[in-house]
Amino acid sequence: MQYDILELLPNVEQRKELLALKNQGDTEYIKWADRELIDCLGHDKRTKKKLYDIRQHTKWALNMKWSKE
Repeated sequence: MQYDILELLPNVEQRKELLALKNQGDTEYIKWADRELIDCLGHDKRTKKKLYDIRQHTKWALNMKWSKE
């Protein structure tokens, strides 16, 4: 499989819109995850539950290195 990684560079107005969207929380199509949740591939250490199905390529994109953990 091939994944495209794009860097998001929002302007001031777009940044405001993204923050407003984030403040609305998760929806059916949009999920918000912090670095810890991505590093744990969707397993939340705080609640001991799997919140999302986050794949290894997402972790790689965040850390810019491959890990099987």
